[in-house]
Amino acid sequence: MIKINSFSGVIKILEDSYHSLVTKDAKIIIAPASIIYKKQCKQISMIVWKHLEYQKHLKDRFFVSNKYLLVEGYLSFKHKAIISNMPKKKKHLLLKITKAYEIYKPF
Repeated sequence: MIKINSFSGVIKILEDSYHSLVTKDAKIIIAPASIIYKKQCKQISMIVWKHLEYQKHLKDRFFVSNKYLLVEGYLSFKHKAIISNMPKKKKHLLLKITKAYEIYKPF
């Protein structure tokens, strides 16, 4: 495992399940999945697959292509939409990333 970057930023996840979080650009697998039930800021580890593209609402830009990225961060829920095109009646899952490591075979 090679450390490639340390940064902080926020990723908003619009669709979630207890085993994985899926956005337009990435599928994020979280372990342990039960962290979602607590609805508090908790440190987590996750594996991000596919490409995370730069978005205007992110504080830092980072890219992953053709590799896995092991990410450490904090998960929390917010009631208020942060960007205008997000649904306003749903809770929004936020991820603040603190560390990222590039890995080739996560399993």
